[in-house]
Amino acid sequence: MTYPTNPNDPDYVLAELLSHIEQRDATDSESRAKTRLSSPRLGALKTSPSPVYMRPAAAFVRFLRKNHVVIYANSPSPTSTLTAPSNQGLLNTLESLPPEDLQSLITEFLKSHPVDAMLLAARLKGKTISSDLSKADPFIRFAMYQVALGDENVCTFTVRLGQDFLERLSQRTHDNLSQLINDRVKTCLNEFLPGQAVPFWFVLENSGTDIAGFHIHGEVVADKDTLPLVKQAFEKTGLGYQQRWKNRRVHFGEPTLSSTNRSGQCLSEVDNPERVSGSSMSFHWANYSAKDVKYVQSYWQSRDVRLGKLWKTSTGLNQEAAACLGLFKLLLDYQPARAGYA
Repeated sequence: MTYPTNPNDPDYVLAELLSHIEQRDATDSESRAKTRLSSPRLGALKTSPSPVYMRPAAAFVRFLRKNHVVIYANSPSPTSTLTAPSNQGLLNTLESLPPEDLQSLITEFLKSHPVDAMLLAARLKGKTISSDLSKADPFIRFAMYQVALGDENVCTFTVRLGQDFLERLSQRTHDNLSQLINDRVKTCLNEFLPGQAVPFWFVLENSGTDIAGFHIHGEVVADKDTLPLVKQAFEKTGLGYQQRWKNRRVHFGEPTLSSTNRSGQCLSEVDNPERVSGSSMSFHWANYSAKDVKYVQSYWQSRDVRLGKLWKTSTGLNQEAAACLGLFKLLLDYQPARAGYA
């Protein structure tokens, strides 16, 4: 079967789901068993879901932000503000709604988003997750970071760290490596974009067994005007990296299935690119970024290298991502069958 490849095609997400199901069914049982055993656990959900199943979380937050004025008017503490509240504000409001109003709201969402209703019913029916982001599977965490970044100008990135910088870090054996890198990212961003809030997240990864393999994957919000400055900041973050093979010091892509985001033309090198937004985004980059978290943690801990938590965010993003997870849990707890979607 031929599937549409344009992320803007209304049938693209459905095609992505069908393609995933076909690939899963084509996998032999032994491989599936190995995958299940190696997959990180996610509370009551048992296994980390495919990236396509995170689409309802983003769609629900998008729906709430679009309808926040109506939602606030129906809440016990209505507000007249026309400015979309924070994700935490949305979560607080929904949790204060009478159960029948919340169920009515979710029913309206499911009726107006049939693809997301299908995804919930097909894979997540009868499941739930913890609302505690600190206990979430790394992929779920990174997916919630992406949801919290919003629908516009989200760029994926890889920054390779130079030998000079890494050797300097390795000498500070009593420090937290990921925190030191996070401090440097923030310092460099503030140097090139002084006083501007630049939302981002990253995870520390190592592609080998020596310090030279350290790099970071993540996402940042940057439009066409700020992206060149973010690139300069990230290049300075990767102090001293010497390009090997086709690896760039800094590479930008977009959160879509059609791009590997690791090779090919960098987004910063494209003149006036047509940026993807909203439902055209996928969560495959979040999934890719989570792939080696457990390996990196266990390998370097066994060598007494203090990495700390491998993931870091810009100020406030972790709290907003935690609220996104809370909103997703509300959606899952009100099962599709209870809202008329068996």
